[in-house]
Amino acid sequence: MIMQKEYLDDVKEHVRNMPEDEFTQRGITRESVLGSKETMEALWFAYQKDVEDYDCDTSFALQDAVAEVLGPLPMRSKANADTEAEPVVDNAEMYLLSWNDECLDIRIECGPMSAEDIKTAMRDKILTRLVELDVVDNAEEAESMYAAAEQAARDKTDEEPYELHVCSDGASISYDSYEERYQIKEYKPAV
Repeated sequence: MIMQKEYLDDVKEHVRNMPEDEFTQRGITRESVLGSKETMEALWFAYQKDVEDYDCDTSFALQDAVAEVLGPLPMRSKANADTEAEPVVDNAEMYLLSWNDECLDIRIECGPMSAEDIKTAMRDKILTRLVELDVVDNAEEAESMYAAAEQAARDKTDEEPYELHVCSDGASISYDSYEERYQIKEYKPAV
């Protein structure tokens, strides 16, 4: 992919206009993000890839790039909510969604479940799919890869396996030239 400067300009504008609270919750500052060449290039790449390779609209692609590079906003209970943002509550009904580049389909994998149970269900699904997609040869290798990806996400390092990315609210598996993504979403009925 040839990097195009207009995508970097979009990323800079988006970061400049993000609410300060989003940086505070992640334990970083707007200035540290804008001042880091490595971080800005990672945001640029993720954003441009979402738009060009996956045909995402720019608003979604910018938010997705921020979550991928800077990490998702931490989940909070109502008791810990100190802003007007709607918190994710401990007893919420959660669903696991998946979508696949190769088949171009989206599915509800499971739910409704508690936040704890949905994370376990996601882990189990990822372990199974790593073997089914021939990313690894057996369940033991899948466990090892998942543990490495989880540790890299906790430590915020670049030591995660190329084929697997895990974060607090989702995961993605890269195989062949495709990607399978998983996301945990809270069910919010229409009012």
